[in-house]
Formats: sequence, C-alpha cells, structure tokens
Amino acid sequence: MRRKGVFLSFYSAILALIVSCSITPGNNGNPGNNPIPNYIPVITVASPSNNTVTTNGAVTIVGSASVSSPVTILNVKVKLNSGEWQNASGTSVWGISIGLPAGTNTISVMAVSSLSFTNYLSNHTIIFENNSPVPFVAILSPANGAWITNGNVWISGTASVGLPAEIQTARISLNGGIWKEAEGTESWSNEVSLNLGSNTISVLAVSTKGKTNIISGYSIIYYPVPSVYISSPVSGTVAVASSLTVHGGADIAEPSSIQTVKIKVNNTPWENVFGTKSWYANIALWCGTNRISVMAVSAEFKTNIVSNHIVILNTVNPMVTPCFPFKDNFIITSNHSVFWGYATSSSTITNIKVSINGKAFSNASVTNIGGMTRWNTKDLKLTNGVAGVNTLKVYGKDNSGKTSITNTYLIIVKNKLVPADGGAGDYFGKSTDISGDGKIIIIGSPNDDDIATDSGAVYVYRDIGEGNGWIIDKLIPSYDTNYLHFGHQIAISGDGNTIVVGTFRENDSSYSIWDFSNFGAYYYFYVYKWDGLSWNEAYVETYYRGISGLDINWEGNRIILSRGIQSRLSEDPVYFVSIYDYTENLWTNTFECGIDGYRLDPEFWGAGSMQGFGYSVSLSSNGNNIVVGSPAANPIAPYTYAFLYQWNGSAWIEDYIKKDSFGGESSANYKFGNCVSISGDGNRYIVGSPIDNNKKGCFYEYKWNGVSWDELKISASDGVNGDYFGYSAATTHDGNKVVVGAPGYLNAQASYIYYYTWNGSAWVQSKTNASDRTATDGYGFSVGISANGGKTVVGAPCDDDKGTDSGSVWVY
Repeated sequence: MRRKGVFLSFYSAILALIVSCSITPGNNGNPGNNPIPNYIPVITVASPSNNTVTTNGAVTIVGSASVSSPVTILNVKVKLNSGEWQNASGTSVWGISIGLPAGTNTISVMAVSSLSFTNYLSNHTIIFENNSPVPFVAILSPANGAWITNGNVWISGTASVGLPAEIQTARISLNGGIWKEAEGTESWSNEVSLNLGSNTISVLAVSTKGKTNIISGYSIIYYPVPSVYISSPVSGTVAVASSLTVHGGADIAEPSSIQTVKIKVNNTPWENVFGTKSWYANIALWCGTNRISVMAVSAEFKTNIVSNHIVILNTVNPMVTPCFPFKDNFIITSNHSVFWGYATSSSTITNIKVSINGKAFSNASVTNIGGMTRWNTKDLKLTNGVAGVNTLKVYGKDNSGKTSITNTYLIIVKNKLVPADGGAGDYFGKSTDISGDGKIIIIGSPNDDDIATDSGAVYVYRDIGEGNGWIIDKLIPSYDTNYLHFGHQIAISGDGNTIVVGTFRENDSSYSIWDFSNFGAYYYFYVYKWDGLSWNEAYVETYYRGISGLDINWEGNRIILSRGIQSRLSEDPVYFVSIYDYTENLWTNTFECGIDGYRLDPEFWGAGSMQGFGYSVSLSSNGNNIVVGSPAANPIAPYTYAFLYQWNGSAWIEDYIKKDSFGGESSANYKFGNCVSISGDGNRYIVGSPIDNNKKGCFYEYKWNGVSWDELKISASDGVNGDYFGYSAATTHDGNKVVVGAPGYLNAQASYIYYYTWNGSAWVQSKTNASDRTATDGYGFSVGISANGGKTVVGAPCDDDKGTDSGSVWVY
C-alpha cells in the first residue's frame, strides 16, 4: 500500500508540472523561449452558421474539434439551451441531430481531450420560426406566354400561406420596374400597361411574418391589332355603275403603326389601297352581289379584316343575294343545311329557284319581310365526307318576266372527322359527346400513343361558324403511363364549358372496345374547363377499377361516374356509382350507391353472378335525375335493371325497372341497360337492349305520366339478326327525338343509326349510314345529339382510314 501511494504521489506531481507548463503557452515560465504545445481543444461549428433562421424544427449540427498531437479528442458533447449535455457522433469531425423549440435557441459545445483538458463553445444561435412558412403565390390570368391585343391588362392570381401567418400584401413588377401593390391579398389583381412586344411579369407575396416568395419570368406578349372600317358606300348599297370608289379608315394603338391597307372584291387577289389611316380604293364590280373585304396590317404584321361588306350592281332585275352561304368555298360541318337569302326587284318576286349538285332546279319558299323578299330552301342533303364538294345555284324571277343572274357557290362539307395524326388501333370515336348548341364535339381516342403506348387522347372540335369549319384541340393526360386509355369515356356539359374524361387503366394490351365485362385495374377521371382561350386541367381523381359510365349536367357542376365490376362471392366488395358536385371551387364526392347501398330489390344480386350495375349512366340537365343501366355481366346473372334516382331536396329516392335475364346470353334482356339516356327535364328516358330478338336489338322508352312510368318497346322496322340495335342511344333536351346506334358487330348488313321523332302520337323512324362503311367499322358504336336535335355525332372506332381500327366520326 505504501508503495502504491508513493507512486501515485509521484505521478500526480509530474502531471501537475505538465499542466503548469501546458496551460501557459508562450514565454511565461519559459526562460528559454521554447514553444510549448497547446493541449486545450479547439472547437468549431460548421453548420448551421451562427444566427441561422430556419423553418425546419429538425436540424443537424455539424462541426470539428482539434488538439495538438500526440493528444487526441476524447469526446464531444452538445447542449441545447439549458438542457442536458448529449454525446455527439464522432470526435475530430462530429455531428448531432436535435429538435428545436420555437424561437431563439442557444447551442453549446464541449470537447474533452485525452488528457482531460476541456474547452467550451457557447452562444451559437439558431432561430426556429415554426409559424412562419413561405407564402405560395400564383398567376391565374392571363396565361403564361399569352398574346394580348390590349395594352392595358389586368393581372390576377392568388396567394396563400400556412396559419397562423397571413398574406400581408401582393406586389407586381413589370419588366423589372418598381413594385406596385396589388388590390387584394389572397385573391389579388392589378392593371398594368404593357410595352410593345414581350413583357416580363414578377409577383411578390409577403406574409405577416415577413416571409416572401416571388414568381418571375412570367411572359405576356403585347401586339395591338389594327382596326379597319369602310365608311362608304354603306353595306347593302345598290349601284348602277360598274366601278366605284370605296373610302375608309384604319387605326392602331401606339407605339405601333399601320403599315398597309389592302382590299379585295369577291375572290379577287388582295390589292393595296391609297393611304393608311384614311384610305380609298377604286374597284370594279361584278354584276349582282359583290362582297368587299378590307385588311389592315400593322408594323408587326398583325392583321384585321372586315369582310362581307355588300355592294349590289343592279343591271339586271331581279337581284338575288344569298346570305347563307355568303361566300364561295363555304364550309359547313354537317351533311345537310337550309340555305337562305334575300331578293329584290322593281316588280314582285314570284320564284326563287335552287339547284344542288346539278340536280333539277326546285322552288325555295318565299316570304315578304319589311318590303324585302326572304327565301329559304328546304333542308338539303349534301355530298359529305372529310371534304365533300357541293355546288349550289340560285336565281330568281319577278312578275314582269325578268330573270336574275344565277349565283353559284361551292360548299365544302367537312362532316367526316379523321384526325391528321391518327394511327392504327387508336379507336378514335369509341366515345363521343356534343354540347347543347351542337357547336362543340368531343371524341375519345383511347389508344392514342402521343405520350405512351395506348395512353389515349381526347379531340375537341369547335365549329367556329362563318363558313370556316373546325378549330381542333387535343387533350392528353398529365399521367403518362402505358395502357391508360384516356378517353375511354367522355362527356361535355350542355353549356360547352366543362369536359370530363374517364380512363381505363390496364396492365397490358388486352383492352378491347367490344368486351362487355372487362372493367380495368384502376382509373383516373380528369376535368377540363374552358377559359375563353384554351382548355385547362382543373381536377384529377383516382379510384380503383376502370370507368364504365360517365356524364355531366348542363352547367358542368355535377358529374356522375361508375366504376368497376366484381363477382358477388360472400363479402367481396361491389362497385359504385358516384356523384361529384362542384361547390366553392372544389369537386366533392357527395353521393355513392352500390349493390349493398341503395337497393330496394333483395333479389338484385344473385350469388356468384356478375351484375353490371353502372355499366351506363345519364344525368338530366339540372343533374337531379339519374338513370343507371345494369345489364348482365355474365350468363348466370338472373336479372337486368335500369335504376332511377331522383333528388327530392334532401335525399336521393330510388326506383327501378327489372327484366328477367334467365338463360344468359340467349335471354332477350341479357344486355338491357347497355346504354341509357335521359331527357333534359328528366321525364323521359331511353334504355338500350342490343341482344333482344337474336341480337336484332331494341330500346325501351319510359315516359312519366304523373303517377308512374309508361313503357314502350321499339325495334327497327327493318332489323336483322346481329344489328345490335340499341347498343348506343341519346335523346334531345325535350326527349322528342332519339338517335339509336346499330353498329352491327361483324355484320355487313348493319352499321346504321336510326332517328325516332315524336309527332305527338307516335314515333316516326328514319335512318342513315356512312357512305363508305364496312362490316367491321363499328359505325354507331357511340352517338350523341344536340339539345334541339339539329346535330348528331356518330362514332365508327374501327374505321380504317388511318390504318386498321384507327377510327372516324361522322357529324349530321
């Protein structure tokens, strides 16, 4: 014991001597001026830096510790505020992850050397602002890259930030200039005056916590469009000389200028006038009706045209002026039309004669309106197709025996729609729909390959009128995956401003439009809104199972869709019909019904059967009446149905029509419910049954008599086996006209569409088909009809114009 004590005392003395030398570096206590090593650790914090402000409460502190050799760093500890010391990972390079409380935090670091020398670093500050997220800011209008013709434009958008912070202000900068405060905060706007050409918009959002966010590089291009007018002679002037002088003016917003003004008469080439802002031109007139067009061109080559300014050279009486068509090479988008115009004479007009495509002249109807004679043809059937050429001739006679010149116009019918980029297997026309006024047609092409194999697309055809034909937009899915089949089902609102698109997600290339029972793996549905310039994706929703039925009401604020099919074995899930309502700028799922949900008939679901509840759906105009088709999906399903749901102001009330389907595919009612369509007021609906009577097919009309539904079964008067009449159907707003598809799967004698018009006491049948149809085109696979019945759209998804099963659509 004594020896040990002596040893320890000796060791302690030596250690004290070392310490006395080590902790006083330099010359103190060192007359020889020899450097003495520093054995006190040196500590640094590399990240985060001192006084860092963060919005993330979880932070990793990283640093280093060093000491003179041969001494080493034993360990490093870190303390948050007044808490406990915690061991860091590592020594010479160390790190530790800690959670910060809100506010200012003090970080302390302690390093201990192998000789037990200790050093501290304190007052390293980190500020955690957990209630100060960065604001979000977005520009809604105009669109990025938009071309603007008005130099003063309102920029509008939104800003938001997480609670408890709020948006304090939104500011706008034009082309790097000063920041101007916008009107409003979460919804903001401000008017700016654009420079000619490209302009850059930046928007700054500031929160009440002082956090900011900036959108920059947003482009708006301003080129004003010139105005141009004809001051004399006024439109409709009757001239007696074959030449006259036309006067007018043109203008444009500064700093742009008018470069030139051009004029043409009828179909003659454009010629320069004299002058620009104030101009005139000498022109030669044709005998009869002359249409004068004037075009102003800006320095930036922006143009504006005034056309259809009429001057009549009256050297022969009477004068006949067609108003529709009003120009040569006039384009219409259906295969029939009523043509009309006016006639004048110093005597009384007795006859207007019309001929189409070289046929014998026939009388148009003549009516005296305000001292002028208005004439109208009957609804003339025209040569149709992708670009069917027709020749219209019109002349008139008066009671003095004089005959007018004969007006001749070429009319181009573009009522067979085939996409320029179509390809084999696209199935263009598998689904179709039409707006209430008939001016917008949407067409599904579920196997289009623009972004992936069979990813799908939807084409939007807009009839721009004035004899100019179609403007075409193409919608493709934002989810780019193989076999999505975007466009499998589609619908457009009656007002033409909202499109909903359903998909049918498969895992391989097994998709077939003729498959009654396959409903896909999972699906998306997309909603697009028209902003006056373009279609914009407004909503996307994802669900299990593929979409089978889809519709939207007139105003575009209620969607009905159905999804999936499944066998009913024990407690296997069944699929739903769902309703989505648009309220307060949000789409919300407000109602679902399924086999085990809203169901009055206890026998509806047969054990082990597959019931096609929701295979087809249809909404009334206000969205308060629904019809749901439920055909059999396999041969052991005992019944088929059409379900009705009516909103009574607080709940959906269910009713249904039931048909026996015992016997499977041999049963006449096996596919009762394959298609459904309800009138705008909800008082009449149609149910297709294409397997009826050896697949001749039929449809059922149900009309509300004030107490119950009256049923009427209708079959084609000339139907044959395999027509599949009733495979598709659509009805007008008042329910008095129905179009029915008979695609005739592999039946060379079929492929028709039938019209049924209610005359007050009975349905009157007529029919038409594609002039170039073949047995496998599937003409009539899908149909749609405008609200007043004036325009019909018919899909032929297996037409081969662009390759096998590329597809086409006809418009009537």
